[in-house]
Amino acid sequence: MIYGDKDFSKRANVITFNIVSRGQIMQHNLVSLILADVFGVQLRSGCFCAGPFGMQLLKLDEATVENIEDEVSVGILKGKPGYLRLDLTFYL
Repeated sequence: MIYGDKDFSKRANVITFNIVSRGQIMQHNLVSLILADVFGVQLRSGCFCAGPFGMQLLKLDEATVENIEDEVSVGILKGKPGYLRLDLTFYL
C-alpha cells in the first residue's frame, strides 16, 4: 500500500508505504528488519514525527489511538502504528 500521490512524476524521491498480507498491514518494524537483514534494503520505519497526520493517513479513530497509547505507556509496542519510508537516490 503506497501512501501519497500515485503519480510518481509529482513525487520526490521518497516512497512511503506499508506491506499488506492477508488483508492486514504487517508490523512496520518487522518488515524493516526483514528487508534489511534478508535483502539488504535500508529504509526507515515509524511515524516520522507526524503523529496526527500519521493517524489520519492510517485511518485510525480516536478510540483506537487511545488504546494504542495505553499499550505503549506500559511498554507494549507491537500495535504501535507506522509506515515504511524508502529514500531513492537522486540518480534513479
